[in-house]
Amino acid sequence: MLAALPCSALNEAFMIGVSTDRRVYQLGDEIEVTATVTNATSEVQYLTHTGNFCSSYSVWVEDSRGEIVASDHRVCTFVFSEGNDAEPFRSEPLQANSWPQNIGDYGANHPPPYSEYVEPGTYRLVVEFLPKEPVYSAPFVICDGVCPEPRGLVIPAAGNNPGMNGTSWSTDVAFQGLGGGDSIVNVSMIEHGSAGTHSDPVEIVVPDLGSLHIRNLLGSLFDYQGKAVLLFDVRGGDLHVSSRIVNTADTGTFAQAVPTVSVGSGRSAILVPGLRHGDGVWRTNIGIVNLHGWGLDVDVVVNTGTGAAIPLGPITLGPYEYRQINDIFRDLVDPQQELLTASVWIADSRAYSHSSFVAYGSVIDNRTGDAVFVQGEPARSEENIY
Repeated sequence: MLAALPCSALNEAFMIGVSTDRRVYQLGDEIEVTATVTNATSEVQYLTHTGNFCSSYSVWVEDSRGEIVASDHRVCTFVFSEGNDAEPFRSEPLQANSWPQNIGDYGANHPPPYSEYVEPGTYRLVVEFLPKEPVYSAPFVICDGVCPEPRGLVIPAAGNNPGMNGTSWSTDVAFQGLGGGDSIVNVSMIEHGSAGTHSDPVEIVVPDLGSLHIRNLLGSLFDYQGKAVLLFDVRGGDLHVSSRIVNTADTGTFAQAVPTVSVGSGRSAILVPGLRHGDGVWRTNIGIVNLHGWGLDVDVVVNTGTGAAIPLGPITLGPYEYRQINDIFRDLVDPQQELLTASVWIADSRAYSHSSFVAYGSVIDNRTGDAVFVQGEPARSEENIY
C-alpha cells in the first residue's frame, strides 16, 4: 500500500512516497516501511543528490497530535546514480526498513536503546529527503487487542465565546453510529492562533447504531473558551459526525451547520465563494487551518465580481495553526458589496505541491446574529483563482 504525496524541488518533477505494509498492528509487531520515488511526468527526469550518489534523509514517527515518538537520520542512501535517467512514470523503491515499535531511535542500522514499546494509538510515518519537504504515510493503528482501522476527521470551526453585536457562540456536536460496531473516538482540539498547540485527547464511545449529542463540546470536554479546530480520530464502526455553532439570544437560537471533513481533504489552493459585506448589515469571517507540522505562507485575494482583485495577504501560519480573520472585508470594499469571493493559495511554490490547508467563510447578519457557513472549494492552481 503506497500513500504517495507529491513533492518537488530544484526543477525536479518527482513524487516521493512513504508507506507501511498495513494499516493495523498489534503492540510489538514489526512494521515494514518503504520509501518510493516516482517520475511524475511524461518526460525523462533526473534525481539529483546532496552529494555523489547519496541523499541525506530523516525518518520519524508522529502520533495523532504531531508529537515525534521515534526518529532516525540517514546519510547516503542510493537513489539513482548521477547521470542515470528515470524512465517516464517509472517508480522505484528508495529504501526499505523495519521499525520494531521501540521508543527512541528508528531503524535496523541504529538499534534503539530502549525496550519499551510506544503506547497503543494512531501514528504516521514521515520521510524528509533533503532538500525536499517532508512527506507523510497514511495513518496506521497500533493496539493491544481489538484493532480497527483509523479515520481522521476535522471540524474546521468551533467556538465557545462571545461575538460581535451581542452574540454568544457555542458548538454542539452530534455523533450517530451507522453500523459495524461501537465507534471509539479520540477528540482533541487546536486552539485558535496558537501554532501547534493541541489538547490532550478525550476518548468517547458511540454505541453501534446509537447516538451521542454533546452540547458546547469545547466547554464540556475541555473547559475551553475561545475559537478552535476539532479533530476526531475514529476507530471501529461507521460514524457520522455533525456540528452546529449556536448563537443563543433571549428569543431563541440561531445556528450555522459546520460540516465535518476528512483530514485528507485539504488543498493547496481554495476558493471561498458567496460572501457578503454591508456596513451595519453583513460581515464575513474567513478561517484557514494549516494541516501540517511545518509553517505555511498563504496569499489571500478578494475578488469583487467586477473585475477587481484586492490582495489581503500574505498570511503566515505556524505548524497546525488555525487562524480566523473577523470582518475581513471591512475598509477594503464598497460599503455594500455582495457575491464576493476569497481566493487563498500557498504562496511558496516549493511547498505548493505537498502542503495543504482548509479554508472557509462565515457570513453573519449583524441585525440578528444569524450566520451561514461557506465551505471552501478546491481551485486548480494559483493561476486561475483571480
